[in-house]
This record gives sequence, C-alpha cells and structure tokens, in this order.
Amino acid sequence: MAAAWAQEAGPQKPSFKGLSALYVSYGALQALDMVSTVQARNQGAREVNPIMGGSYGRATATKALLAAASMTAVRLVAKKNRKSAFLTMVARNAATAVVVVSNYRNAQRLSPGLGVCNLVQRRHSRLGYPSQ
Repeated sequence: MAAAWAQEAGPQKPSFKGLSALYVSYGALQALDMVSTVQARNQGAREVNPIMGGSYGRATATKALLAAASMTAVRLVAKKNRKSAFLTMVARNAATAVVVVSNYRNAQRLSPGLGVCNLVQRRHSRLGYPSQ
C-alpha cells in the first residue's frame, strides 16, 4: 500500500525552503568573496578577473549585479524544473566557496601573520586584553 502511495505521489522535488537556503548561502559566499578579494589585494595579490579589476566600489557593484542576475535566472529555472535549479545553486555555491578559500590562501601566503587567530590576537592586543 505504501509503495503505491509513493508511486502515486511521484518523485520528490527539492523544497523551496532548501532552494531559499541555497540563495542565502550564495549571497553570503558572494560577500565573503568580495571581502577575501579585498583582503588579498591589500596584501599584494592582483585581480586576475578583468571584469572585477579597478576600484572596490565598481567590483562590489559588478558582483552584486551578477549575483542578482544569477539568482533571478535560477528562480526562472525553478519554475520549470526545481531539481535543476537546486543542483545549479549547489554548484554555484561550491564554485564560489573554492574561490573564497583561494582568496584567503593567497592573502595568507602573502602575509603569513594574517590567519584568523592572528587577527583575533591583534584585535585583542589593540583593545588592551592580556595575551594568553
């Protein structure tokens, strides 16, 4: 009986909640990409993407526009095929995460004292907290 109900219900599609979570994580990863790019450029790295070169304001506006266009396109795909939209957002999140990690590695390679622990220690020392 349960098998018949499952067959009648058809294959399960990813929920809109799952897709919404991927939109949020994509937005957060885009912000981390921009922050990590600025950090790496401040440490001496150069931007290899010619579209993102130039001023930080221009790069931020370009990144925001491209991210919004990507999410709009995926929303249109989701109306016809939710599974494709879901997989597209998973792939975009993964690709952006790789870029963010690469940016932070480049920044750390150019400035070995830039690790997260060192940044926290520097901030604490500036605020007058005793070192541990």
